[in-house]
Amino acid sequence: GAVAGMAFLLVPPDGQASIGLVMCLMAVVSALGTPNMIFPMAIVSDIADYDRLKSGENRNGSYYALRLLIYKAAFALGGSLGLYMLAAVGFDPRLEVHSDFARQGLLFTLVLLPNLLFVAAGIVLLRFPIDARRHAVIRRRIDAREARSLRGLAAGPSASALSE
Repeated sequence: GAVAGMAFLLVPPDGQASIGLVMCLMAVVSALGTPNMIFPMAIVSDIADYDRLKSGENRNGSYYALRLLIYKAAFALGGSLGLYMLAAVGFDPRLEVHSDFARQGLLFTLVLLPNLLFVAAGIVLLRFPIDARRHAVIRRRIDAREARSLRGLAAGPSASALSE
């Protein structure tokens, strides 16, 4: 939804009338982009559960910390690269009139490149191997292992341990 909404930025009307339209469009794109904030956390949770099943260790905090680090690094890198790209095409926000090259560079930086990256990320996510069924199996196995561990703790030391 957000990718399609951003495509409308490629054809805004010229002049001051476009400011209100672009602001409304960006509000809609932001609302449609909400899953971009929710889904990555759910995927991190699935990965952390898979790791817990395989390793027996609960490293959820490490996974969430790594995800947050990557998120912040991507924002810093993306913003820096975007501003560098705008400078490279000669876009100057202080000017009232821009060359065609600067306008096209602005559209590429603001719309086309992010949308290409979103589509590429979507393709990668379509191949994510942990679906709802697999995650349910992972959770059942983790829960069963923890239940066995708790039963072992509740039973206390075994008879063979007491005789030693």
